[in-house]
Amino acid sequence: MSENKTVILPITGMTCANCVSTIERNINKLDGIERVNVNLSSERATVGFDPQKLALGDIIGKVRHAGYDIARAEADFVLKRLGDVNDAHRLEASLKKFQGVMEVQVNIASEKVHIV
Repeated sequence: MSENKTVILPITGMTCANCVSTIERNINKLDGIERVNVNLSSERATVGFDPQKLALGDIIGKVRHAGYDIARAEADFVLKRLGDVNDAHRLEASLKKFQGVMEVQVNIASEKVHIV
């Protein structure tokens, strides 16, 4: 039996209670959703789901399909002494495994890592 996960997504573009019900209805259409609670005042959606049946990207896709979006954060880090391209690929692959990480770009020349 798989362990269900809960994520809290920052939703952008909501203006009324109709928006809340639209997002909840669309997310609930996905197979593997356990529960959805969208809060207009905090602009957050709390979603419980089965990660064996559903990925975080699927939930985000449904929110976007309904006409709303998810707020994103971006960060740049300086990374000294990165050996070669293979090290960069391993670092990218490792960082992408973290829940919520959507993009990772490692640049050996500038010694920077960009994470979304």
